[in-house]
Amino acid sequence: MDMETKNVLEKFKQQSIAGADADSLVDITNVKIDTDKPIAERIKSFIGQIGNPYLFKVDNTVVKVSFNDKGPTLQKCLEKVFTA
Repeated sequence: MDMETKNVLEKFKQQSIAGADADSLVDITNVKIDTDKPIAERIKSFIGQIGNPYLFKVDNTVVKVSFNDKGPTLQKCLEKVFTA
């Protein structure tokens, strides 16, 4: 992952759920992934569709995702999801 992508993801990670405008967030139920694509392309497509992978909505519920610093990264979690 390049530095620009890492910087963008870090900014996304820092966004607060308290300041989130639910109307501007992407509903994850509308995200479609082509499972015939390689994993890296699936992840890129997911992020391109969802915008902020740390802050989105499911129906009318705003969701903020966070990870334990000692646990797997967002990238590792997405790789696991898209290989299942």
